[in-house]
Order: sequence, then structure tokens, then C-alpha cells
Amino acid sequence: MRTIFLFVFCLSNLIRSNAQITGFEFASAIKREEQEKKLRSIVDKTIMQPFSSATYASWKSACWAMELMLYKPANYENSIPDLLKGFADYDANMQWILLQNIFTLFPKKFANEIEASWVFAKTNKIKAAIAAYLQTADKSINLHKQDPFFESDYYQAFTNYYHPKNSIKFSEHDFLHKSFLPNENILISFQHRNRDKPGYLMIRKADGNWLCDSSGKPYRFTQLARSITNMPFFLTNGNTPQGLYKIIGFDNSTNAWIGPTTNLQIVLPFEKEVNTPFFTDTTNAKEVYAKLLTPFATSPALWESFDAGRLGRSEIIAHGTTIPEKFYVNQLYYPCTPSLGCLCSPEIWDKSGKLVSSVQQQWILLVQQLPATPTWLLVVDL
Repeated sequence: MRTIFLFVFCLSNLIRSNAQITGFEFASAIKREEQEKKLRSIVDKTIMQPFSSATYASWKSACWAMELMLYKPANYENSIPDLLKGFADYDANMQWILLQNIFTLFPKKFANEIEASWVFAKTNKIKAAIAAYLQTADKSINLHKQDPFFESDYYQAFTNYYHPKNSIKFSEHDFLHKSFLPNENILISFQHRNRDKPGYLMIRKADGNWLCDSSGKPYRFTQLARSITNMPFFLTNGNTPQGLYKIIGFDNSTNAWIGPTTNLQIVLPFEKEVNTPFFTDTTNAKEVYAKLLTPFATSPALWESFDAGRLGRSEIIAHGTTIPEKFYVNQLYYPCTPSLGCLCSPEIWDKSGKLVSSVQQQWILLVQQLPATPTWLLVVDL
């Protein structure tokens, strides 16, 4: 995301650079150790405080830090049932950060307690998060037809994701189809339903062929579309939605955790507060999006970005990373590092903060060398 991780402990004098960046102090071993100690200290102090509106800001930062590091402080797990007992008294923001934290750190672990929280959920989005958590535990909510959740866009997105109809299995070759965005350079991020498995980015040229290296082998650049939360696409900070994104240019982040390597700026359908929106006019948005997807418009999966944008998701970009990969050494996606829903390509920094290797830099440079900057990026699960 363009503004994720903007907390007080991020450095204020971050380096702006182009794709040729070679060193970044924040990624050095000394700074990483300092940041980890600082974040653990914030967490350890915060979880000793009551979970209340008065301590909300501290808890929000602490929850983010726990999620970033997959850090489970001693006895924190034992406190979760008691925290959930107060669910009815929390406002929507408090309910959300607690649910996101449990979803990230303890998937499946507290299904019974989460299920009991349903009747106290303040919004349909929170109900959708509860329903999604229970799905991971192979449980489902006993819904009453009069529940307003049934009429919500979140319920429709939830149903489409967990109980898809007319699902289509795609291969790389499908997107060389001559009628799919003809005569355009397109970036395509091929992913997996199980987002623990890293995917890869390919570049389809305007002539309908893949961009290849000197040996004629198509380029494939590692890209992780998994959020640290592993929540479904329709929830804030969930996994990267499938579907189309409009490319609006390149940028260098001021966010230390994203790092200085040039990133690709993309926008979702209906995303607000951007200079270049996906639609210039949303009057016939569905028809316009369907035409762009031709001949794949009947695939529900490729409408995820459309639905996510309509539900308010935003600030998804394709970026590099300075997050220490050691946090995820026991994860299937290691040495990739998750973000909060963006497409993230791995980067390796040495102890001095020098950039040793950058998949992000490799593909960004190739895209910048194309005769024309692509207009569209597509994310699709294989």
C-alpha cells in the first residue's frame, strides 16, 4: 500500500532514489536490530495495558508490529479469549484490529470464541471477517435470512470467493489470446489460490508474445501476492485481489519498510483520492470493465479487483521490500516478505544496507525500457 506502515518509529529522513539504489541504512543489520527491539518493546508494554478506546492507538501500533514480525509474546495467546469476551463493548475500529490480529497470528485457533462474537459485530465488514475466519477453521455461521449481512456487498463477495460458480482454470498461454487487450503491453502477475506460494510476474508485449531474455526464455519475476494477514481479497489488508488494475506510473516510496527501489503505482476500480482513476466515468463501469476483460469477462475471479475497489480497498502497489526475511524463515513463502495486500518482489540487503539483489529492480527496469508504459496489470490465480 502507498501509505502502509506509517508509524512513529519509521525513519523521518528516508532516502529517495531511483531504481539504481545501491544502499539504504534502514536495511542495515544495525538498524534492523534496533527496529526489532523497538517494536518488541512497544508490543510488550502495550499488551500489559487494557484494551480500550483510551489505548486504541497504542494497541493498533502493537498489533501491526506483532503481525509484521509474526511475534506472539508470552501469555498473549492465553489472553485472547478474555479480549474476545469484551467484543460487544468495542467500537468498530477496536473490533477490526483485534480480529485482524487473531486472523494473522492464530488462524483456526479461536473459532468458537470468534463465532460467539458474531452477534456483536458492528459492521458488515467485521461480519465478513468473522465468517472468513470460520471458513479457515471449516466452520460456518448459522445465518438468519433477516440478517442485514445477507443484503450486503460483503456477503456477495464472501459467497463468490468461498463458493464460486463458473470458475475457470487459467494457464499462461490463455493470456496470449489476440482479443485480450490487443496491441498493448500488459503486466500479468500469475499467482495461486494458496497465497503462501509465491507467484511471478510476466510481461506480455504489444505483439502478443512474452518478453524474453537473450536465450528466448520468457522472463518470470518472483512476486508475492499474500498479505501478512492472509485474509481474503475483499477485506482491508487482505490478499491481493485478482483482476485488472490501471497502471498510473512509477514512484519511490518514503516508507522505510517498502524501501527506496522504484515501485509501480496501480489503482483499483472505484479507488478514490487518486489523480488518475481507473474509470473516468463510473456510470457504465460494469460494461467498461467487462469489455476490458474480453474474452474472460465471464470469469468471476477476474472481477475481484472490481469488487474490492467497490468495497473501498485502496493503495495496492507493486513494490520491493526492506522487511527482514528472517521473520518468515519457517513460512512457505520465505524468503519473500508479505505486506498488507500489495504485490511484493524480494530484495536482499547485506549487513551494511547495500542492495545485494533485487527482483523488483530487475523487472521495473525492463518495464521502463518498453516503447510505451503499459496501461494495465492483471493478477490471476493459476
